[in-house]
Amino acid sequence: MAIKNLGGGRYQIRIDKKDYSTGARQTKTLTLESKLTGKQLDAMLYIKEAELEREVDKELSNVSNPGNLNLKDYFEKIFIKNKKREQNTIDWYVRYLENRTYAYFDNKKVKNISELDVKNFFSMLDNVKKSDGKPLSQKTKKHYLTVLKAIFEDCVDRDLMDKNPTNKIQVSVPNRPLSVSKFYTPGEIKDNLEKLSEYAPIDKLTYFVLSYICGFRPAEIMGLIWNKISFDRKEILVDKSLASTSKGYIYKSTKNANVRTSILTDYAISLLQIHKNNEKMKYSKLKLKTPFEENYVFTLDDGSHWTRGKFRDFWFKFCKQHDLRYIPPYGLRHTSATLLAYANVPLPSIAKHLGDYSIESAQKYIHAVEDSRNIFESAFELPSKDIVKKKNNVITF
Repeated sequence: MAIKNLGGGRYQIRIDKKDYSTGARQTKTLTLESKLTGKQLDAMLYIKEAELEREVDKELSNVSNPGNLNLKDYFEKIFIKNKKREQNTIDWYVRYLENRTYAYFDNKKVKNISELDVKNFFSMLDNVKKSDGKPLSQKTKKHYLTVLKAIFEDCVDRDLMDKNPTNKIQVSVPNRPLSVSKFYTPGEIKDNLEKLSEYAPIDKLTYFVLSYICGFRPAEIMGLIWNKISFDRKEILVDKSLASTSKGYIYKSTKNANVRTSILTDYAISLLQIHKNNEKMKYSKLKLKTPFEENYVFTLDDGSHWTRGKFRDFWFKFCKQHDLRYIPPYGLRHTSATLLAYANVPLPSIAKHLGDYSIESAQKYIHAVEDSRNIFESAFELPSKDIVKKKNNVITF
């Protein structure tokens, strides 16, 4: 413990304590200003020092005896601080914890949460109705299970629990066929491309084409960098993504850290070449310091990367203006897989195209094609002409 006079009526109080039985250490610093002098100043500093010491003792006790924490405190003070997790993963956990979970387990100590408690929690979820009156989906309940299982497994690793109380909980998610409402048919792709080529800027058309040809997740194409594209080999290395989190955007590995190479068509290469020239002109005008090849493929007017809603907002308005069926950007990834399924591409190859997606999950695209076979005409349909021209920053064919 120490009190330091910083001058000018400013003082710093520092408390540093260690629990020698566990090795845990807590340090807190408080800086304050005061016009008091003499005994009044000494008394005020003593009170503040005592308050700060109590805070440190409490936090040290929590760290030393984490089993006595409730679920919320355990998650925030122990679980996310003692193992490196990416912010988007933390955000995902928080979403399910703050929605029903914290309230249900309330102030019960984590070490006392039993199998019966967890079973009752999932029984409660079975009876929950959403705002539209429908019950929670099995997929949603599976997410709740994933979050709780991870936290309680951490408790087991710390010897706070003998066994994970979620072990006997099972939530089966049916592998239903993908609804046609979530992907575009080849005919729709053709119509979309014709409208985009006539009325949209080159960057929006390029984004659309790359998304459905490569099966990009929105975060993957948003984080695409020029040095990941090989024009000679006509391929793209997909190993990073740009995820939006509560703390801002983070440049991270792809989902499950899977790396894949996507093959580009001549059409996509032509669009990319024109888009790259436009980006180079922008880059030169802005005089950016980052080497061009290390910059993002899709950038705003100031050279920064696109935000999550950039293409989504454009596409929603564009579809409304040109009488096209709107599907969120992620639907272009579904479109990519269903086109391959229609072309009778083997399931393992579809899974690899999507980035080591499980074969079981990829099966839904086969079912989607079987259920919608009459509306499919060809896979990866291209415009009728293969010559791409640039005119007023708009692509025509």
